[in-house]
Amino acid sequence: MDNMKIAFIILAYKNPRQLRWLIESLNHENHFFFIHVDQRQNIQPFEKELNLMNGINWTFTERYNSFWGSYSCVKAVIEAMKMAKEKLDFDYYIHLSGQDFPVVTPNELQRKLAEVHPASYFFNFPFNEGKWDNKGKDRLETIHFFRNSTRVAITKKTKNPLYAFLHLLWRKAVVEGFDQKQTYYGCEFYFMFHKDALERLLENQRKFRLLHYRLTFTVIPEEVYISTMLMAGKENDKIKIMNDTGRYIKWDPVGSSPKTLDEKDFDAISQGEYLFARKFDFEGNEIFLKTLSNFIQINSNQKNRI
Repeated sequence: MDNMKIAFIILAYKNPRQLRWLIESLNHENHFFFIHVDQRQNIQPFEKELNLMNGINWTFTERYNSFWGSYSCVKAVIEAMKMAKEKLDFDYYIHLSGQDFPVVTPNELQRKLAEVHPASYFFNFPFNEGKWDNKGKDRLETIHFFRNSTRVAITKKTKNPLYAFLHLLWRKAVVEGFDQKQTYYGCEFYFMFHKDALERLLENQRKFRLLHYRLTFTVIPEEVYISTMLMAGKENDKIKIMNDTGRYIKWDPVGSSPKTLDEKDFDAISQGEYLFARKFDFEGNEIFLKTLSNFIQINSNQKNRI
């Protein structure tokens, strides 16, 4: 399948120049960019940088306060995919952060996706596999939400009497009731969805409304919502999923965030079969950007000669 139309859904909150470099590195006549800039950020520096681009199809999406660990992050991505879907019949929807970067050329990305079409890159796993502490139960038993800009997490240890009573009702009605009939899945938030997977996700949002509302109150819903909603009713589903992110990520041993990559990671990136890597800070290390860009071009030329 040649010349697939790809929608890139990019969530950005800093480094406007790096965002421009990311988009320029993916420029292709069939690539379109839907960019969400966190509502708390001044959008003018992003507009200034992106307006420097020529011949690239891009637009801003509706903006939300996309606090880390909030449902608004999920909403920003899904609403952007809906916007893209209404604009054009895309073959793939690729979710990136503004600090991601491709490790292949746009043409190679097209070829790779054509090879796996109609499969989606989406790393996910059922909670009962035990990849998370306590099999993810803490994420489900806690009532988690944002009140304006304040994070609220209500647990059984909460001393506020109103919240304690609310948590008691939550445990009885939701955790010990609704959850017993539901399988939950964890995931990596960044993915490459074939249009069949997106259609399934949107269909399930409409079909499983109680599940939708329940998932908005989980801890770090971006690692639970899309996977659980997509996999709901999967026994009747024919979508194809590659349980892989297709990208190089190095997790910081201290904490739970991706490490900012630098020259020490070049060998691991260049020797793997990756399409993207995350995360980078090229505005503070333009030399590494040039090193990586040169590798991408040289590697592409070598493949074209084979």
